[in-house]
Amino acid sequence: MIYTKGQAETQSPIYPISLSKPKYPNKMAFSKTVYNNFWISLEYLWYLSRSVRLYKVDATIVVGKEKYTGETIRTFYIGRNLTYKLIFDYMYSDFVITEKHKNINSLNTMKWIRKYHDTVDLIFADVEMLFCKILPRREFIQIPQWVHQRSEIPDTWEAVLGSFRRSAGKELKRLLKRGFSYKITRSNEDFETFYHRMYLPYIKERFGSLAIIDSERKFFRTCRGGGELLVLSRDDRVLLYVLLRDLSGRLVSEFVGVSDKVQPEMLQGAFDVSDYFTILYGYEQSCHTVDFGPSRSFVNDGVFRYKRKWGTHIKKFPYPLGDIILKPIAFKAAVRSFFVHNPFIARDGKKLVGKILFDQHKVSKIDIERCLKYYFTEGLDCLKIFSLLGFENGTKEWADTTHKAIRLHDLSHSPSSAEDFCRL
Repeated sequence: MIYTKGQAETQSPIYPISLSKPKYPNKMAFSKTVYNNFWISLEYLWYLSRSVRLYKVDATIVVGKEKYTGETIRTFYIGRNLTYKLIFDYMYSDFVITEKHKNINSLNTMKWIRKYHDTVDLIFADVEMLFCKILPRREFIQIPQWVHQRSEIPDTWEAVLGSFRRSAGKELKRLLKRGFSYKITRSNEDFETFYHRMYLPYIKERFGSLAIIDSERKFFRTCRGGGELLVLSRDDRVLLYVLLRDLSGRLVSEFVGVSDKVQPEMLQGAFDVSDYFTILYGYEQSCHTVDFGPSRSFVNDGVFRYKRKWGTHIKKFPYPLGDIILKPIAFKAAVRSFFVHNPFIARDGKKLVGKILFDQHKVSKIDIERCLKYYFTEGLDCLKIFSLLGFENGTKEWADTTHKAIRLHDLSHSPSSAEDFCRL
């Protein structure tokens, strides 16, 4: 536990005023509710229209060395390059494009896939939602481009702390002694400073070519729709801003930006503390949920794992997007290695499941317990564990009776293990 009752009653800015969440209703003004709902609906329609507007795609052949085995993987890619670099950074240590075709109609996606199907090791499609739906989905692994990670706020502060993963609790004990504090501001001047001097430089520096930058227009629309800035300081020196928005009790963390005047050593632990203060602020405002926003659907991804430690559960992305579509053709060592090292969240009908592949040994009970500990997240229907070398004696029976959230698939005798990995 991070605090004692005496500490909480001192009304320190790093602890809640009350050990019980305020019971007053968290209601937004009618005009702001209408304003927010209007823009949310408009944004949904804008995403939906992308399939019509953005139907032209590129088709390429990519050849490179897989990160862990050093062996060659030949990939056929078709799409708009939305997740192109993401997947290939996971897969390759280096790669080259050996063939490229531009401005292809997405309606012809399957035609191009069939054309190269027998000449590559992996097929990777990245088309918009309506075109994604016309693909024969059982042939492919469907990975959502994004999932949302949210943390429920219980009615007592002790329960809030208890929802954090153990690693987060231990780290907070140390960090909260370092002089961090926060304030909330709604100043237009602070909004301007945040967007131009913190958010833009930070996103560009951190994510480089993978950066997805929201426009100034969208940013200030969010500010007008009930946005407020959490300003994190340490020893009276501003470190970073977080733009928050209360949507009828769901506190959304929209944007983060770092001050350009702060030395890197001053930022150690700052993001952990800012997220802790976001949860604290939501608790004191009687919010029921903190929404930490979208994350990639690869469960070893650093951002996904970071948010997970706050006890988050996953939700489907609220706007219509196409999926990342993968299909291993030749399940050779290099292709298997990519999937072994990158467990992911996939669609299974209307459900979300985790998919994990083993290819080096028979899977044991210890392996399964480790998968549950490191990869299972609330919001997943189950973890599907695939083994190319089977399972140790008694493991499947033990899993069936002990863990309802586990599905085991033995591919050791499968004549088409790659197809079964996609289909099951």
